Amino acid sequence: MDYLDAGAVFDKVANGARKLNGVAAEKISDTAEKISETAPKAPAAAKTFTLDMAHKVLDVVGIIRRLGMDDVLGTVGLARKRRGAPFAAMGSFGAGLAVGAGIGVLFAPKSGADTRRAIKAGITSMLGSAKKMESEVIAKVDEKVGATLHTSAEKHN
Repeated sequence: MDYLDAGAVFDKVANGARKLNGVAAEKISDTAEKISETAPKAPAAAKTFTLDMAHKVLDVVGIIRRLGMDDVLGTVGLARKRRGAPFAAMGSFGAGLAVGAGIGVLFAPKSGADTRRAIKAGITSMLGSAKKMESEVIAKVDEKVGATLHTSAEKHN
């Protein structure tokens, strides 16, 4: 197994540092030369830069002035409250309530057979109630129609 000679490693690192130092010094010298060449032009360049920035700021201000509240809210994923849509909100709430109740029943700590029996019993009960209500409505409609016909017949006699 070969061991590195610490002196040789140090020499390589030192030579690399000297080379980097020379490159850095050269870059600094080039940059200083460019600065000295452009220094007389700096006030005009600064004025042009300032005017360009002022125009850009005015453009941004114009864009901001044209933005509406809906644009700003839409950017962050919000919207204004809709007026006159309480029934849509109630419908969404009711649908969520029904879905939540259904999921609750399905994940209840009963066996699958017990849950299916309970669901079937609930549906059968609802159908029975609906049929009973249908019969009551039909009876009331027949009663009202009969009373209206009787009143109409009495008026024409």
